[in-house]
Amino acid sequence: MAYAVLSTLGMETAPYYEGPTTPDLEWRTWVVYLAVPLGSALMCFRFLQVLVKYWQTGELPHHDHGHVEGLHDAEPFPVVEQKP
Repeated sequence: MAYAVLSTLGMETAPYYEGPTTPDLEWRTWVVYLAVPLGSALMCFRFLQVLVKYWQTGELPHHDHGHVEGLHDAEPFPVVEQKP
């Protein structure tokens, strides 16, 4: 982190190690590893949202996995009768 800050500010970075990079993306490894704490923070934020909503209304969120948005608004396909 010190290397990134000093190089951004245009200061001398000689005594600091740049750090490892990922072989494929050539990103700093700390950027890749940041996904774990960032994802955990987002899950905690969502939990707090649901908790506050539960305290306000007393209901838990419900998701109907069989519901498709806009499906009930569409006109049905015309039925074509086949002649023998």
